[in-house]
Amino acid sequence: LLRDSVALATGGREAGAYGDGQGGLVAFHRTPGYESYRGLGWYGAVLQRAG
Repeated sequence: LLRDSVALATGGREAGAYGDGQGGLVAFHRTPGYESYRGLGWYGAVLQRAG
């Protein structure tokens, strides 16, 4: 079940990665849509926690 929201620091980019300031890593990519469908503008993200 996907239910978490994350405030991403995209810096205007559609894809990228950055350190979260606590030793973790955040990677993200904007949903591209499919064929003529533009997508909803959501981002997929992977959060890797330190430890």
